[in-house]
Amino acid sequence: MSAIPQPALFTKLGFDPAYLSTFEDKLFIEGPQTARRLTNFFTLLILATVIATYRVLSNSTATVIMQRSLHASAPESTHSSPR
Repeated sequence: MSAIPQPALFTKLGFDPAYLSTFEDKLFIEGPQTARRLTNFFTLLILATVIATYRVLSNSTATVIMQRSLHASAPESTHSSPR
């Protein structure tokens, strides 16, 4: 057996433990910039919803293909139909 200690998984993957506090500040929506971050998030969410709705209503080719692929990959119903 080797007596050389192995580095932790996060250092093998290239994550610097000193960066953790900065990472948490960027990841979680809290602190002094909460209002601005929430405003940005919901603005982008509404914009994405408007764009997606427009694409569905205009029968965009990419949207139609995605709808067909999702429909084809949906599992069949396991419930028997009522008689």
